[in-house]
Amino acid sequence: MAVVHGTYDAVLPFSQPFAGALTTHALLHGMPGTIASRVATIARALECGAPFYATLGSASDPRFGRGKRFGPTTFAPMEGSERGVVHTYFDAADARTLFGAFEIESLEQVGGGRSIGHWAHDATESAEIVHWYLRATSRPKTPLD
Repeated sequence: MAVVHGTYDAVLPFSQPFAGALTTHALLHGMPGTIASRVATIARALECGAPFYATLGSASDPRFGRGKRFGPTTFAPMEGSERGVVHTYFDAADARTLFGAFEIESLEQVGGGRSIGHWAHDATESAEIVHWYLRATSRPKTPLD
């Protein structure tokens, strides 16, 4: 089994379906269309029934609505460790819509104090952050996929 590592904006080099996918940051940062495109790319790349674990920004995060506005749910903080980094925040319904091509097994809202890497955020920032943790499986491909 091979492991493929990608970045936020790189096209993943694949020639056969993946057995699973994990994204911890790629769906937190960026504009809604870019995030949707990433999810669609992963959907096309996964084997039928393959697991997909993802992290999304939550509209319950206190940073939602703060900083420079790029859209109704998209903001970039103007201070802190992620100054200028665009974040899109989702409510539960929008997260489920984003992953409509998948069978969603769980969608859990989690406070960052339990899970955020302190290499990226100090303890004060981490304690406030709220993310969605999603576990889903890919569905069978249709002729239009």
